Amino acid sequence: MNFYNKSIKCIFLFIFLQFNYAQSQTYSVGVENLNYAPYFYIDSSGNYKGFSNDIFELFMQKTGIKFKFLPMPIFRLYKEFIDGNIDFKFPDSINWQSEMKKNKNIIYSDDVITYIDGIVMKNENKNKNISEIKTIGTIRGFEVKEYKDKNKNIKFLESNNISELIDSLYKDKIDAVFFNIAVALYIVNNNVQYKNKFMFRKDLPYVLDHYKMSTIKNKKLIEDFNNFLKNNNKEITDLKKKNGIIY
Repeated sequence: MNFYNKSIKCIFLFIFLQFNYAQSQTYSVGVENLNYAPYFYIDSSGNYKGFSNDIFELFMQKTGIKFKFLPMPIFRLYKEFIDGNIDFKFPDSINWQSEMKKNKNIIYSDDVITYIDGIVMKNENKNKNISEIKTIGTIRGFEVKEYKDKNKNIKFLESNNISELIDSLYKDKIDAVFFNIAVALYIVNNNVQYKNKFMFRKDLPYVLDHYKMSTIKNKKLIEDFNNFLKNNNKEITDLKKKNGIIY
């Protein structure tokens, strides 16, 4: 009987220690080193902020799992992720950088949040068609196939500084910008000189997709994250409202 009791205790101790190890382990999440408010941004102290940080903070609070966020330029982020040097990437999409991901067994979470990447122009250019667009500002590392395929003469100005791209648009140095329209309009609506001067050209090609979390080696945690997304819909909706995200 004593041997039996000791065996049971050892089994429970083993399970307890394994559970605590899983809960205390810190996972790395590669994130884009961009000011992409209201979705995410890096503050002056190098901290990850915005809706994305809020939802991961809620997930960590609910599960005890710990994340460490590693901001990187987009190309480096993809390389570090594909080389297996970081545990997770956020945001990600099945449709992004498909050539780089070829033959990699990437596991994606369920949809975290909807986004639209599209053309934002000055209101006075609302009737310009694709053939009249000469220059588009976009984020370094973004694919803009919708416009490269339709107008081979378009030139692309790439930058990691989104505010500078908007300013170039305001000063007529470029004809349009192409990235997340909520991010573009967030900048526009929080700057007095830009307000009411720009518009989303929804009559031109745009991308409607979803941000997901991705991993190559942590399928179980993705499953836990999916369950969290399903079971905490109200709190996640509240986080969207808090950050001014309308969809």
